[in-house]
Amino acid sequence: MDAKEFHAAARRIEGLQRKLCETEVERALEAERDDLRKIVEMVHADLGIQRGDHVGEAISELKKEASDATARQRMTEVRALKYSAQAEDARREIERLRSEVESLRAKLASRTVEWPEWARDGARVVVKSCDSYHTAAAQADAEPGFEFVIAEIDRGDSTVGDGKGTWASIFDLEPVAEHVAPPVVSPQVGEVVK
Repeated sequence: MDAKEFHAAARRIEGLQRKLCETEVERALEAERDDLRKIVEMVHADLGIQRGDHVGEAISELKKEASDATARQRMTEVRALKYSAQAEDARREIERLRSEVESLRAKLASRTVEWPEWARDGARVVVKSCDSYHTAAAQADAEPGFEFVIAEIDRGDSTVGDGKGTWASIFDLEPVAEHVAPPVVSPQVGEVVK
């Protein structure tokens, strides 16, 4: 083999090597292209778009949805803060009212009602007003001017009853004056009667 043939054979080998390299590179690129197509198809499926649709539009739509979701989340957080503040205000108001009730209970417990002497079993009384709750809630016959004899006493709420269901507050009653005849004085002999 002479030098000419050698060079020609070397060029052919070089050409074949180049073709072989190009074919291998082409196969590798085709495999990579197929992998990328599969990835694009998965992305399309995840985004819910068809092949050929623009991915940028779908991404913009997703960003908008994410922005809307973020705005909704912020609104939810704002509402939660508002409700939390309202709940705290309500707790403070409940505590204030609870302490006010305790204060009123203490005042009521310390208040002593002076029980009148006439308010006892067997005493005859007359209803003078219906100002208190107990008298107003009593039967219809417990009206001003109604007379009854005390048969029951409830010192806890300062009421007395007639034993037949009529109750009245001692503050709405007054005793019926028992008629006492004035002493009769006989004139003495010689005395002038006017």
